[in-house]
Amino acid sequence: VMTRNWLAKLKSLIGDTAATAAVEFALIAPALVLIPVPVVDIGVGLYTQMEVRLAAQAGAQYALGHAYDSAQITDAATAATPLAVTITTQQSCGCPSGTTVDMVVGTPGACGTCAGGATAGTYVQVLSTATYTPPIAFKDVAFLSTYTLSSTSTVRTQ
Repeated sequence: VMTRNWLAKLKSLIGDTAATAAVEFALIAPALVLIPVPVVDIGVGLYTQMEVRLAAQAGAQYALGHAYDSAQITDAATAATPLAVTITTQQSCGCPSGTTVDMVVGTPGACGTCAGGATAGTYVQVLSTATYTPPIAFKDVAFLSTYTLSSTSTVRTQ
C-alpha cells in the first residue's frame, strides 16, 4: 500500500507542469545576463579607441595653427579627451609620396630637397596611446587582460 502511494505521487509530479516556466527561466537567466557583457566590452573599447584618435588629431590640429611646441601640443591633445593618454610629438622633414610621407634627414626649417627636386616639408607627428582594460578582465590570460591603443596623426606645417 505504501509503495502504491509513493508511485502515485511520483506519477502526479511527472505530469505536473505548474513550475515549468520558472525552471526554464532559471536555466536561461545566466545566458541573458552574460550576453550584454561582450557587447559592452566592444562598445567601451571602440569608444576608447575613438578618444585616443581624437587626442592625436587635436594635437596635430594645434600644431597646424601654431609654432612647434611639444608641451603645448601635448596639452592640447590631453585636453581633448577625458582619458589618461600619453602623447609623443616629433617634428621632422619629409617628402610626400602618394598617400604617405617619406621622412628624410634634415633639420626642420632647412629640410633640403626631395627626389625630383621638390622641397622637403616640415611635418609634425602626434602619437597618442592609452591602455584599455575590459570591464571584466581575464587576469589569468595575459593577452585578454589589457590592450594598448594608439593613434598617429601627421600634418605638414611648412
